[in-house]
Amino acid sequence: MTKVEIKPLNHPALIQLLNQRKIPIELARQYCKEVHYSLNGKSYFAVAFPNNKGGFETLNPYFKGYFPHKEISIFDRQTQAVHLFEGFMDYLSLLTMQAKQAEVSAIVLNSTTNLEKAVPFLSKHKKINAFLGNDDAGKLALGKLQKLNLPMMDISKRNAEYKDVNDYLCGNKLPQFQKKETN
Repeated sequence: MTKVEIKPLNHPALIQLLNQRKIPIELARQYCKEVHYSLNGKSYFAVAFPNNKGGFETLNPYFKGYFPHKEISIFDRQTQAVHLFEGFMDYLSLLTMQAKQAEVSAIVLNSTTNLEKAVPFLSKHKKINAFLGNDDAGKLALGKLQKLNLPMMDISKRNAEYKDVNDYLCGNKLPQFQKKETN
């Protein structure tokens, strides 16, 4: 990746992507930037969500990625409870539906493979609200956390008909055959 440029979130295609995901642009701008970069001589752009290593998780209509390192994103609000999310769109979706939740500490894994990195922060809290996906990766992560005996509440089962928080916000229910597998 070369010629990386970070700037305010304004590209029409990215705003359209956020609109499709029902994330208000004003909210997205509080948390995200826009990144432009070159890769193998081609130019790309994406929504960029900061992570704890000074890098970004990226999303555009065709690709989900990161640079320079994949890492968790922590929002430490010094609360007794913490919200746990797989991806940043789910975090922004909760804030879209309930703005006051921005006052609660949160951690975005940016991939369930980052779960172990999150455990030290999670274990400092008296209550963990797990907004993980209703897919295999989300269920596996939830199972790992439950084995650690952390004070967890599985919020995702409230929305079992949806893959994740953003699909709930958008009203995109799981197909019938997948619903049976998630029960």
